[in-house]
Amino acid sequence: MATTEENVIDNYLSSDDVINVYISGIDSRGGINEVSRSDVNIIMSVNKKTHNILMINTPRDYYVPLSISNGVRDKLTHAGVYGIECSRNTLEMLYGIQIDYYVKVNFSGFEKIIDSLGGVDVTLDYSATLSQAGNLTVHNGVNHFNGEQALAFARERYAYSDGDRQRGRNQMMIMEAAIKKACSPAIISNYTSVLSEVSKNVITDMSYDFIAELAQTQLNDMAVWNITQISVTGAGSYSSTTYSMPGWSLYVMIPDEESVENAKEQIKDNYN
Repeated sequence: MATTEENVIDNYLSSDDVINVYISGIDSRGGINEVSRSDVNIIMSVNKKTHNILMINTPRDYYVPLSISNGVRDKLTHAGVYGIECSRNTLEMLYGIQIDYYVKVNFSGFEKIIDSLGGVDVTLDYSATLSQAGNLTVHNGVNHFNGEQALAFARERYAYSDGDRQRGRNQMMIMEAAIKKACSPAIISNYTSVLSEVSKNVITDMSYDFIAELAQTQLNDMAVWNITQISVTGAGSYSSTTYSMPGWSLYVMIPDEESVENAKEQIKDNYN
């Protein structure tokens, strides 16, 4: 449960049917244990009874109090430097929920996971050339990505007029595609080998037995999951008042409180 020095979050949502998982993507190709900024910050609220998954993307530059900062705001990405629990607790404070588990992955681990699934298919309604990917071109319609291409797609922001906002949407599209691929008969029937590959490339506080139980449940009922994606937003600005780098003028995103409240409401709805 998220804490600050003076208060404890009152978790008003509770259900045995719902688990909240924090997906943290760090900007590193080194060891998965490397301390680094968290550039991907996605919460998956999974209702096992209704088979609904709500994905909430929070931009890396979101200007919020960290769980350790005594109310001083900072870029969300900097929370990763203080450890995965700081990132998790900061998001718990932002949305007023308890995050049950985390999954942390870096660049190379992400590529290997996508490749272990045989790649993923993402349907787009636009075409673009991704400058960060050696001029990889994506097109309107179905795009098949291997691990390297999926990472390039998930990292790109310069090809889009709304930059990091589109990057966040792209990251959720990749995650949705990976979930659907993982739940397909061809993959789920061989889930032990996929789990073996995944376990080598992520850090998580979910036990292997718990993950295997979820996979076996999916194999038994082959449920179709309804996945909804939302992103909180805000206004770009600069601040020289951050917890991690006081005195430095840094780009930040001032949270749009209406979008945060909307995310909270949709999280509540997923419990019902």
